Amino acid sequence: MQRAASKPLQLKQLQQQQLSEIGAYLRQQREQQGLSLPDVAQKTLVRRSILEDIETGNMEALPEPVYIQGFVRRYAMALKLDGAQVAEAFPLESAASPSRSFWRQLPSAQLRPVHLYTAYLLVIASSVQGLSWLMNRSLLQAAEVTRAEQATQVEQAVAQASATAAGIGSAKVGPVGQAFPVTGASLAEGAADLAKQLAKGENANAAKPSDKPVQVSLTLTSQSWLRVIVDGSQAYEGVLSEGDQRTWEANQAVVVRAGNAGGVMVKFNGQPPEPMGNPGAVEEVIYEPKQVASRPSSPTSALQLSVLSRF
Repeated sequence: MQRAASKPLQLKQLQQQQLSEIGAYLRQQREQQGLSLPDVAQKTLVRRSILEDIETGNMEALPEPVYIQGFVRRYAMALKLDGAQVAEAFPLESAASPSRSFWRQLPSAQLRPVHLYTAYLLVIASSVQGLSWLMNRSLLQAAEVTRAEQATQVEQAVAQASATAAGIGSAKVGPVGQAFPVTGASLAEGAADLAKQLAKGENANAAKPSDKPVQVSLTLTSQSWLRVIVDGSQAYEGVLSEGDQRTWEANQAVVVRAGNAGGVMVKFNGQPPEPMGNPGAVEEVIYEPKQVASRPSSPTSALQLSVLSRF
């Protein structure tokens, strides 16, 4: 029991230590570039008080660790530093081995594990894109072959009808074995029926619209952390980048919480897209069938309001 209780304490101590070193480093870089805190606040759209707390390592005055990491990234990028590298130095979960000092991780000439991880991710991403391209190409080729076969069948039927109309047709056998002449009109009707059947097949393969009363589509205009709960169950939690799109459907409600509400455009039940809130603000919105949006009155909402008051 003591070991289990000591893990959060060790993580908090590690976060406090790393935040102090990161804040001192960012303050040093800002002063070397001749920038003031109001200048950085204007570039990052982050309040000056939050930037001061980061520089002084005042973790108790800052919101949740995931937001601290986002603020550190934006602060570093405003100083033309590697925002992702600096933000990764602030841990969100305890490491398996003691973490090295933040200052020893800064020189970019050293080949650190983060570089290897980045290379692995690039290789995996390239492989996935290659496989996706091959699969899409195969599907397109198959669709083209199917359309070509259908067009060939229709052309053959039309050509046969035209030939019969010109007197080159043959006779077909009726149900009782009697032969009767095939006319151009009958073959033309057969070609028309074939075209109708092909059209029906394509319509049958079309995707049916969803019958769920709640449909929420999100489009990211800038990076943001998101948590989505669908009918009481968590459906997604993570960071989405600019240009990403996600859609969720529910029978009762979809709850969306965003760390950067101004960067999230929401399209609810076919209505025109609207931003969730202001840039950099933490917002949580409930989308229900008979209510466009409502604010939850829960402990989570109270925590949200306390965080918003600091912005």
